Formats: sequence, C-alpha cells, structure tokens
Amino acid sequence: LIEEDKVDLMIAIQTPNTVIPVVQVAERYGIPCIATQAPIDPVANSLDEYQWTYLAFYTLDQVYESQRALWTKAGHAPGSGAKVGLLFANDADGTAWHDIFVRRLAEDGYVPVDPGQYPSHTTDFTNVASRFRAEQIDVLAGTNIPPDFMNAYNAIIAAGEQVDCITMGKCCLLASDVEALGNLADGIMTQVWWTPTNPFQSELTGETCASIDEAYAADHQGRTMPQPAAYAYAALELAVHTFTKAGTTGKEKVRDAIGSLDVMTLIGPVKYEHKMRGLTYSTTVLCGGQWQREDGELVLKVIDNSLYPEIGLTGTYQNVNATLK
Repeated sequence: LIEEDKVDLMIAIQTPNTVIPVVQVAERYGIPCIATQAPIDPVANSLDEYQWTYLAFYTLDQVYESQRALWTKAGHAPGSGAKVGLLFANDADGTAWHDIFVRRLAEDGYVPVDPGQYPSHTTDFTNVASRFRAEQIDVLAGTNIPPDFMNAYNAIIAAGEQVDCITMGKCCLLASDVEALGNLADGIMTQVWWTPTNPFQSELTGETCASIDEAYAADHQGRTMPQPAAYAYAALELAVHTFTKAGTTGKEKVRDAIGSLDVMTLIGPVKYEHKMRGLTYSTTVLCGGQWQREDGELVLKVIDNSLYPEIGLTGTYQNVNATLK
C-alpha cells in the first residue's frame, strides 16, 4: 500500500495482532495512521517512539476497572479475597492484559490464580483447568480468540470446576461467537464498546447509533450491527475529517490534522489529548455487559456504566451463568 499504491493515510483496525504491525510500518515509512479498536497499552508498548500514529480506544486500566465492576455485581467486590483465574495468551495483547491484571488484582485484595500464559491456538488446556480446579476459582477473567476460549472453557467444564463469574474480552464480543457455546454462554460478561442505544450522533453524516443500526438490520436479516462495525465506520469518519481539515495530502499536514481533531463520531467524542510511551491517543466509551437470553436469542445487555454514566443501562445483572451449576 505504501510503496506501490502511495497511500496518503493508513487506517488500522481490530486487535493488536493487526494494529501493531500496521502502525510499525506506518511509523517506519512516515505515513499518517489512524488506528482504532486495539487497547492502548499493547500498541504503546510495541515501539519506543510514535510520530505518525493516533489511536482511539480504551486503556487496560479502564478494562480492569470495568471487569472489576462486573465482578462486584456478581458478589466479588474488592477486598473479598475472591480467587480470579487468569486466562491470557502469550501474544502482545495477552501480555499487556496479564501484567496489569496481576498487579491490580493484588492491590484490590483479590487472589490471582495464574497458570501462566499459553501459546495462542493451544488445544490442550488440561493443566490450566486442573490448576483452576485445585484452587477453586471464583472468577475467570481474560481475553482470548474464540477457538482458544472454547478449548479452555471445555477443559474447565471437563475438570468439574464451578466458576461463579466469567468476564472475557475479545472472544465474547460477537453474538455468533457466543452462540457457539450454546447454553454455556448464558450469563458470560464482557466489554461493551458500542451499542445502538448509545446517545451519539455522527458530526459528519448525522447518523445516530440507532439509525445506523436500523440501516444495518435492513441489509442483514434484522441482525444488530456488531460493535467492530461501528469502529470501522468511525475510522472512516476520522479520515474524512482529517483530509477536510488538512486541505491537502501533504503528509505532515495530514498528521497534524489528525492530532488536532476534536469531533463527535458514531463511537462518541474523539480528541487526541493523552500520551502513553509517546503514543498519542483518545479514550473511547467502555461499559460492562452480560449475555442474556431474550425470547430465545442471546442479547448483550449493558449492566454497568460506572466508567461512562452517560451510557444508558439496558439490563441488570442476572445470576444465570450455566457453567457447571
């Protein structure tokens, strides 16, 4: 794209596995880059200096606080001494989550049960499940690709461990992934970055979260627009705002235009006013959700908005986790 097609701007979306290598190339070649949908920490940790990249998403401290609020709703508040089993791969994303969770769990009076990070695409989680069973964990927390979580979850079930509360990133964001778990999906909790009920309206197009979801449903057999689609839409909003503001494709002016944006998008306000290890970023909305059955269908309900009270709740915590109960 850079050497042959001579692009004026890179857009990098969706998980550190994609975003990190793209922004590293953009930095190497001096190409302005708009990145979304990858936690700030692992991207910031991947280079010592950033001059061309601007990232909009959440930090892992925000993730931890969001999951802690969900554990609290399930009866495992800070200071309770609850045992939290950690399930993290040994990739950039998993390592960044792991290190922050281990530190903050101890600070909050939880007992981390850490079997060690596993190689992504592992199929045998027997040892991990046995450790969780021996320790009798109260909470299972992590972030995994769907196949890894499925294999680990089945191993935990086979080991006979009873997990009272499950909070998972990445693998439990989409209904299609969660539905694959059948009844075991009921009650699993995860991050909520975007929903059709969010109170945002695109400054660029006038679309609201509700109206774009209606348009998506009309084209997709009535399905709700998934969270990543909203971030893809927002990345293009930011690109249009950037070129409009820059008035040119000159790379330095395009870069400076990104950095000076202060706009309302479909995912909420974006303003690049924070720094982490030289990476300039904007935080975005993060709430806590739970998958619940509604007329036989799994629906992701927003049950905690403690980090962003302006986001309306769409449900309340239900102790319906079918895991081994």
